Amino acid sequence: MTIQKEFLASSILSAYSSLHELAQIALDSTEQTLQLNLKAARSYLEASQGQDLDGFQDWGSFRSSLTESWLTSGSQYASSLYGIAAKTREALGHLGENHRAGLSKSVGHLLEKAEKSAPAGAELGIVAVRSALSAANSAFDTWNQAGQRAAAFTEAQVAAVSGATAKAVPAVAAKGKAA
Repeated sequence: MTIQKEFLASSILSAYSSLHELAQIALDSTEQTLQLNLKAARSYLEASQGQDLDGFQDWGSFRSSLTESWLTSGSQYASSLYGIAAKTREALGHLGENHRAGLSKSVGHLLEKAEKSAPAGAELGIVAVRSALSAANSAFDTWNQAGQRAAAFTEAQVAAVSGATAKAVPAVAAKGKAA
């Protein structure tokens, strides 16, 4: 009976700690995203403020410079937002890995204690549970590695698109000014 109480108490404390850390990650990510949104809103307002537009040509020039500014800012915004998402994904992955490792360790200790006090013939059941736990850990590791590869690929694609956008914006703006 004490084995179950110890396991339950340990599990509850671990879950509470994980939930607290999860809430902290979510708050940090939300705060960073809100700061980024406020910065972008200020940038857009400042770019369009204080323009004296007397005629059609002034409007065309203003539109072209505003478009260039918004494209550059939009590209930087998307890159920054992806950076926040990547950091959050990494922190959540680390949290999940730690929680899984702790749970696996707790179940391992529980199985050891159960094995010592189990009646004769229960060894087969304990071996089956250990095998299932090992298979689950292996599957988690495989999925985690696949997720990390996908994240690295996505990060490379975002960097390439951001770089291409940064190079293309001046060319598009120059064409807009010429027209």
